[in-house]
Amino acid sequence: MLPTILTTGVVSLVATAVMRMLWMGVGHDFFGAWMEAWLTVWPIAFPAAYISKPLINKLARRLSRPLPAATGFGVSAVMQASDQATAQSGLQRKINVLPIHR
Repeated sequence: MLPTILTTGVVSLVATAVMRMLWMGVGHDFFGAWMEAWLTVWPIAFPAAYISKPLINKLARRLSRPLPAATGFGVSAVMQASDQATAQSGLQRKINVLPIHR
């Protein structure tokens, strides 16, 4: 809960400062208008972030799940397919400059 409070506080503080600066410029009433905007936005941002946190965590786990390894598509399979295609086309394989580990 504390990380959500701090994160939403800082993000809404910076966002309202930037937006107030763009809309009003920096004048004698900037700080008061900024604090008014921040104190209006943050009580909305915190509950929204806190309530949506389980859904966001679930979505993040789903998006970052490792993909299953493709079978038969390793380096040796590619080299074997290349050798077969070269032989079928009647071409000869060039002498390797670098050693190939099979």
